[in-house]
Amino acid sequence: MKASIADVDACVADIDEDLLADAALPVPDHMPEEDHFWYDKEHPVIEEGSLFRSMNEFRMLIRTFAIRGKFDIKIKDSDTTRFLGHCKGNACPWRITARTIEDGKTVRVNKIVKPHKCSSTAAVTTSMADQAWVAEKAMRYIQTEPNIGASELRKKLQAEYKCTIGYHTVNKGKERAKNSLYGTWGKSF
Repeated sequence: MKASIADVDACVADIDEDLLADAALPVPDHMPEEDHFWYDKEHPVIEEGSLFRSMNEFRMLIRTFAIRGKFDIKIKDSDTTRFLGHCKGNACPWRITARTIEDGKTVRVNKIVKPHKCSSTAAVTTSMADQAWVAEKAMRYIQTEPNIGASELRKKLQAEYKCTIGYHTVNKGKERAKNSLYGTWGKSF
């Protein structure tokens, strides 16, 4: 039995109407694990309500925030679910608290007491730039110049972030970055 063109057109019209009717149904397509976090890792803005992907990422960004702001943060309490810190400056009232939210991973800044305005305590040598921070910041330099020395890397980081970082901190951070990029020497065999 052959179908006529009129029968095919009627069938297509029915299908199109059915598809359009189904398309009007609300379908939740939000996937929490696909949430995107938009912030500048080099110039982070830390304010009440800010969200971060994880506690480790928040800690890294708060370090960059403090280094850019030329102050040191004393971490009063920090674990996988909370962060409490304050400025190391004498009589500076600035404090910050952050906690993970219901999903157990995302971190929200709950409270910032007073905007930070005290004089620089990190102009001489900052304690905020640890090996992990240096490793993250050194990656792009090592990718373009794999044989960069610790002294040259130190000069570049100090010029970019306007702070003083200890040589050994830079050297250890550089080694971490190289291991992350290329693997350890021992695992190459």
